[in-house]
Amino acid sequence: MAIPVLPATTSPRVRTMPLEDPGPLLDRLPDATGTAWVRGGDGLVGWGVAASFDVTGDERFSRTQRWWTEWCRLADVDDPLQLPGTGPVAFGSFT
Repeated sequence: MAIPVLPATTSPRVRTMPLEDPGPLLDRLPDATGTAWVRGGDGLVGWGVAASFDVTGDERFSRTQRWWTEWCRLADVDDPLQLPGTGPVAFGSFT
């Protein structure tokens, strides 16, 4: 299976904006469809889907890594903070 690549005209845009005090992260979730990785009040929350990649088989981890690397390469990223958890982030699960 080939790794899907976005055409140049549909490059994703990623923008990080600092917040003075976001308050409790879990309160930022708009509804039950959001995703959260939070421990002790610190972590990430997200909602919506910018991209998805379904993969199976023995090479699922390396294929996902290649897909994510290519996705980030094509993205127009505005991340003035350059800190862990800013810029492009991905939520995923594997079996």
